[in-house]
Amino acid sequence: MPKLSVEQLWELRNTLLENAKRLTDDAELLLANDRWPAAFESAYFAREETAKSMNMFAVAHAVAEDPTKLKWPEFWSMWKDHRKKSAIVVMTSRLYERLFESTEAAASKEADIDAEKREASELMVEREAALYVHWDRGIRTPWGSISEGRAREMVAEASKMIDAELASTDAHRAIIDAAGKGNAA
Repeated sequence: MPKLSVEQLWELRNTLLENAKRLTDDAELLLANDRWPAAFESAYFAREETAKSMNMFAVAHAVAEDPTKLKWPEFWSMWKDHRKKSAIVVMTSRLYERLFESTEAAASKEADIDAEKREASELMVEREAALYVHWDRGIRTPWGSISEGRAREMVAEASKMIDAELASTDAHRAIIDAAGKGNAA
């Protein structure tokens, strides 16, 4: 398992965000052409890439603080496991709701790990429904599974997450640099 430097992790974080932005732009084009399942799918993967970028920030910070602390096999396992990434998407969404949305519903949501796991599992099923034709006591198609409203909701969520992450770039880098200075002392 390769061990990445702080600079490699930072570059990976920024490249993930570039890809998330591209996927969201693609989702917007798909929405404009009434391609709801494909827009949903593209936005879902944009959210996944954004969540991975948040992890890269955390990993870069940990490596800057103490490069021996990171468990690289677990890192690479998370990197490849779509179930884990779906869980991260849900947890990240809940965190954004609690921190940035002033609605009463968002403020009242508590971190319920079991509920987040169920939601992640449901999201994974929904993502697959947006992509594949299924047999479920009859033919189930992507265009019959994903509504315009659901696609727009997914694209809006992806855009919100990406914008917040892009806005935090300088602050995140400053935190990593400070952690590295503390390690050098």
